[in-house]
Amino acid sequence: MPPEKPSQNGCLESFTASSATIDAYRNDYNLNRPHRALGGLTPSEFAAQIA
Repeated sequence: MPPEKPSQNGCLESFTASSATIDAYRNDYNLNRPHRALGGLTPSEFAAQIA
């Protein structure tokens, strides 16, 4: 089955799109938001502070 053919493989195409959206949210949640355990800093800010 050819890729990116929603008319032929709609369930898998929908899952792939949802998976990409969830991965983007998870990365933003884990990497770009301030964490209380890091004193309100993002992980990159915390790493720069201790380096």
